[in-house]
Amino acid sequence: MGNKTGMNVAGLLYLLQKAPNGFPFRIRLQKMVLLGKLEFKFPFTFKYESHYYGPYSARLQSLLSDLITGGVVNEDVVELSNDRTGFVYSLTSAGKRILATSKLPTMQTKKLDDLWSQFHDKTTEYLVKMAKEKSGIKSRHEK
Repeated sequence: MGNKTGMNVAGLLYLLQKAPNGFPFRIRLQKMVLLGKLEFKFPFTFKYESHYYGPYSARLQSLLSDLITGGVVNEDVVELSNDRTGFVYSLTSAGKRILATSKLPTMQTKKLDDLWSQFHDKTTEYLVKMAKEKSGIKSRHEK
């Protein structure tokens, strides 16, 4: 695993473990990672483009899928209103072991702790709005 990929994985795992009952929803995760990169200068290397709910990283989604397939992250389906479903993410025991051995520098964990403190209790709509404002990337339908 390359250094940049390793930092992406370690940062993502660290962020996921911050949510004691699982990290809710793909949209929130996409926006939190972007805000971590832009606002807190965490060295995520994901590139973002315009998508349905503003900035979206296909590489972040691909990495998350790989971590799920590899048994590092759990993805649980939850029923939402209006016959919709959402996904909640949490670390498996393997994910916790990888995070424990990742040697994520304290300076970087502080950035993610600050990100979590500032944004974990905000609504999805608020995170989408902030991600659009900070990145300058709008939703596809807004172009």
